[in-house]
Amino acid sequence: MKKGLIFISSLLMVFTLTMGLGSCGGTDVLLPDSEQHAIAFASEEADEEVMTRASAPLNRDFTVYGYKKVSGNAHVVFDGYSVTYNSGSAGTSDDNTHNYSYVNGSTQTIKYWDFGASEYNFWGATGGSFADQGATLTINDLALSTTEPDPTNTVLFSALYHRSPVSTDVVKLLFKRPYTKVRVMFYTNTKLTNNAFDNIQITGITFGPASPKQIITKGSLKVTYPKSGVGSETYSTEASDEDKADNLTFGNVQIDYAHGTASNNAVTAVPTGGSEFYYVVPNDYTTPFSLSATVDGEDKTAVVPANFMNWRPNFVYTYIFKISGGKYMELYDVQIDPWKYGGSQEEVWK
Repeated sequence: MKKGLIFISSLLMVFTLTMGLGSCGGTDVLLPDSEQHAIAFASEEADEEVMTRASAPLNRDFTVYGYKKVSGNAHVVFDGYSVTYNSGSAGTSDDNTHNYSYVNGSTQTIKYWDFGASEYNFWGATGGSFADQGATLTINDLALSTTEPDPTNTVLFSALYHRSPVSTDVVKLLFKRPYTKVRVMFYTNTKLTNNAFDNIQITGITFGPASPKQIITKGSLKVTYPKSGVGSETYSTEASDEDKADNLTFGNVQIDYAHGTASNNAVTAVPTGGSEFYYVVPNDYTTPFSLSATVDGEDKTAVVPANFMNWRPNFVYTYIFKISGGKYMELYDVQIDPWKYGGSQEEVWK
């Protein structure tokens, strides 16, 4: 059994930091106007090395937090600034080079790069509730679904972006969905003929932990960001007992001589009321899951170890089961892939 490499997939959002020298303390020191470079936000097409993982501009308003580390202490740079997207507005103000602006004339002012800082951390979200000076984000009202949530109406949050040493290279915030995609597939290594009696019928398919009432059907996702240091954001989920289910259920599956004859053409078990995937509330499960099904009239069970049951936001988890000779069912592979988002936008600037 192999496990796929994990990469963070997302909608791509970039904000550029092209600034002059700043202060060595917690507040900015203004340089002569001719030497100042404002922080500006922009969206761009993903570069070649991440094209397959993120290629869509955000093109939405969002809230940004940013901290810089000076003399061992974290100082706020962006304390929940509202960044506004307005198509075609680039160049209308110093803070707006690519249709994003944040200066409001009073509480939100232009920020400048501080080369006296040893590092910067940035993150953002299109909604949700921030607390702890922006270090925690809570996204409520997430629900299990068989229909893909519309990303334009879903709260998206970014991965932590860490910059050290300080430079004026672009900072790429990768915005992620607060859901996980899960699917179950079957195949056989038994050679089948085109006669109907050779077909393998799989019915009564369920997928869940041994203990009841663990799969979250409705809950909230909490994302925690470090104000300083190298690392990544962490996750936790909250849900009431009333908002948990025993398992996921699926429709019947048929394997024949043309479908499900190898792992690369495995047949998908369609979620009850759905089409291919369950869109689930992320959660780290600490117990194994069992896939139960009736294979040609015989009840069978296969176990997925707990280390493959950490459902993280914005990833796709594919569980492939093999039906071998004698109709024995076993876990064959767990594929963990980034949740890709189509579309791109090409922009060039200095």
